[in-house]
Amino acid sequence: GSPTNEKLKDALIRLQEKTSRLMTSVETSIHTMNEANGRTAVLEAAVSSLTLGLIMVATGVLIYTITLEMRLLGLSHLILITNTMLCILAVWLFGESRRRKLEEHASILRSLAFASVRQNSIFPIPEEYQESESAISSLEKSSLEISEDEEPCQEQQDQEQRESIVAHLGREIKMRWSRTIKKSLHVLQPKPEGKQMRDVSTLPDPSAWPHRPVLLCVNTPVCPDLKVPLHGDGPCPLGVPFEFSSDLFEGSCLVRLRDIPSDDPASDACYFQGRKRRFQSVIQGRFKEELSVADVMTGHEFVRKLRRLPPNFVLSAATKLIGRLVPGGQIVLHSEQPQVLANLTASSQTVCADQPGNEPNITSNEFREDLSLLGGTFADRSMTSSHRKKHLSNPEKACRYKFDTETIYTFDFYQNLLDVGTYSLDLGFTNIGLAKSMDGQPIQVLSKTKDGRYLWSFQIWHEKLLSR
Repeated sequence: GSPTNEKLKDALIRLQEKTSRLMTSVETSIHTMNEANGRTAVLEAAVSSLTLGLIMVATGVLIYTITLEMRLLGLSHLILITNTMLCILAVWLFGESRRRKLEEHASILRSLAFASVRQNSIFPIPEEYQESESAISSLEKSSLEISEDEEPCQEQQDQEQRESIVAHLGREIKMRWSRTIKKSLHVLQPKPEGKQMRDVSTLPDPSAWPHRPVLLCVNTPVCPDLKVPLHGDGPCPLGVPFEFSSDLFEGSCLVRLRDIPSDDPASDACYFQGRKRRFQSVIQGRFKEELSVADVMTGHEFVRKLRRLPPNFVLSAATKLIGRLVPGGQIVLHSEQPQVLANLTASSQTVCADQPGNEPNITSNEFREDLSLLGGTFADRSMTSSHRKKHLSNPEKACRYKFDTETIYTFDFYQNLLDVGTYSLDLGFTNIGLAKSMDGQPIQVLSKTKDGRYLWSFQIWHEKLLSR
């Protein structure tokens, strides 16, 4: 009954009235936003269904065509992975412009809805809808009403009401700012250091490239023990083999590129004549350490995000499909450090295993498939290259075999999609430039173990990558 308690009671009554107006306004705002979101959701669902339908149909046709090409040309699992992902990228880019126009209309509807909400509300709309719902739930559960019945201990009741108000205000403040604080801490937290690769700053000037506009060189940061005796970390030859050595492998490498200056133009012309192939790399040599066939991988890896990729749900579906076709593949594209890796022996077009002195000439235009020295299923020499790819792409089967340290192995890779001269992919119906999507990162000729040790790693640069 004291004047102080009367003032407190009046203040609580005014607070209750304001809270009631707040709840009414927020409920009206949410109702208006729900109606606007409903109209927008219908439009977005139609756009998504149309785009996804086009992607599924076109991708199915392209994958079927690529499968036929594989049967005719014996393309490897690694190329199947690359082809499928690039076909999906091409189809997505084809429908991207139309989808963006439809999204602009949806954005206009949202703007009109929020304008209506602001007119009907006496309070500013919270930035995060979930926080508004939490605030309403918190206010509904609160007990701010003042009892009309006099209690025996008025002072104790007033104290409890003050504590209740402070508690609700504290929870609301914590709710509204906790996410902002977490985001700030996340930005300030240092990122863990990842693998490094040779970058533009370590390359010789393009005017000094002997095969301009292309440069083949050693990727020294990831494989510092990799040595190329006659060329060091400078330009490596094209069209002729060169020797190299690492802690896990020693031998020779040969890279041929169509329509690129070569150190042996006659040999390159003979190899590419009458063929659709645009790229070949051959690795021949022996392992310095006994390794499981299942543990040796090949492919491409990068240290920065790839650009202009389809959304996660598209790549996720494609990755799952490829995972069923190639169980041992490692495909991570939407990542800080993307990579596409597959089993070395399962990805090679041709693989030979020979006693020292009986190995084929690395500059040959064709190699004979022979892995009889691996033993097991390969002992009778009846397994074809396509059967070998399917057999060894399964990690459970590949782990039954080992690379020894005496045999000379020859791995032959070739494909007809990558045009290094233009640094683009020729999908038949369109060409896709790689420079912008790869963010100035080169393709590679590499092999590494699953525990991260490199057998070899060479980069193939193009002038287009220098002006990203």
